[in-house]
Amino acid sequence: MKTEVTLKRVIGVTGGTGAGKSAVLKILAKEHGVRVIEADKTGHEVLLRGGAAFAPVLERFGSGILGDDGEIDRAKLAAVVFADGKALADLNAIVHPAVRESIAGKIRRSRKSVIAVEAALFFEGGLDSLVTEIWAVTAPLAVREKRLAELRGYDASRIRAMIAKQMTQEEFVSRADIEIENGGDLDALRGQIAAALRAPVSRRTLPCG
Repeated sequence: MKTEVTLKRVIGVTGGTGAGKSAVLKILAKEHGVRVIEADKTGHEVLLRGGAAFAPVLERFGSGILGDDGEIDRAKLAAVVFADGKALADLNAIVHPAVRESIAGKIRRSRKSVIAVEAALFFEGGLDSLVTEIWAVTAPLAVREKRLAELRGYDASRIRAMIAKQMTQEEFVSRADIEIENGGDLDALRGQIAAALRAPVSRRTLPCG
């Protein structure tokens, strides 16, 4: 007897730092019952002892990146890789595929029919191949800078450097199916999200049994 295949709608949520992706995810989860998968949290998971990236990262960077608990100390690892472009590229080559495979597994195992996958490095991590559509969250530059200063305590120079290293908002939008503008009006944001969920899936539908 042929097994029926369940079709899942998998929404990729991306955008620059300070654009307000977290607010979009909160509304999706709490008001629409969408399963949310965050790439950053998954990245933490794969680096834990026993995780897919733990042994390869330890082999590449040595035991000096370990903390007293035997886990990878992310601050120590960051100090090594962010001062060396080759080291950062090596780390990404290990972690990005591990994160992608972990997220793919979470999508397959989820009982939800609508899933949101969030990542700032969405395209760099190859996550676009896992989703049925992509939403780009945007906000005016001044709003983004204010959020980063107030919520994360970053100074102006750090904010400018972070934003400069990322894709521009125009690039995010050009590679997305839907733009979600999050300038701070929550009612307007809710309306955009509801409309986007009603819209037909504009990319491809993933068969997930």
